[in-house]
Amino acid sequence: MEKLSIQKVYNENYSKVYNRVNQLVRNTEISKDLTSEIFMKVNDNLQVFDCSKAKLSTWIIKITNNHCTDYFRKAKNSRNVLKVDGFVDSEGKEIFQFADSSNASDNVENNELKAKIDTAFNSLKPEFKQVATLLFVEGKNYDEIACLTGLSMSNVKVIIHRVKAILQAELQTEYQSL
Repeated sequence: MEKLSIQKVYNENYSKVYNRVNQLVRNTEISKDLTSEIFMKVNDNLQVFDCSKAKLSTWIIKITNNHCTDYFRKAKNSRNVLKVDGFVDSEGKEIFQFADSSNASDNVENNELKAKIDTAFNSLKPEFKQVATLLFVEGKNYDEIACLTGLSMSNVKVIIHRVKAILQAELQTEYQSL
C-alpha cells in the first residue's frame, strides 16, 4: 500500500471537511479554525489509519464530526449556549442562534425562548424524548443512540426525523408569537 501524503489527503478532502464543519457551526472563521485543527488531527493519526476498516474520506468525516462535537461540548461548558441545529422559520431563517449578550432584554427573550423549547421538548413521547436527549443534549451520533437505546439504526433515523418535525412545528408557532 502506498504511503499517504498529508498534502494529497488535505487537497482531496478539504472542501468536504470545511463544508461539513460550516454546516454544523455556521460561522466562517470558526469553521476555518476547526478545519485546520481537524487536519492536524488527521496528520497526527494518518499512520494508524487502516484502509481495511473504512474509506479514508469516511474516517476523516468521523474525525470531523467528533471534533465538532467536542467543540460544541466545550462551548456549552464555557458559556451557557443552547444549540438546536437545523430549525428554521417559514422564511428559512435560523431560529435558535443565541449570542452572549449583557443586554437584559436579550437575556429575557432568550430565557423565554429557552422555556418554550423546554416545554416543546418535554411534550415529546418518552421514547422520542430519550432519543432527542441523546442527540441534542448529549451530542451522541446515530450509532451511539442505536446502541444505547437498543433500537435499530432505521428506527433511530425515523425517530430523529419525527422529533425534528414535531419540534419544528411546535417551536415555529412559539417563535412567531415572540
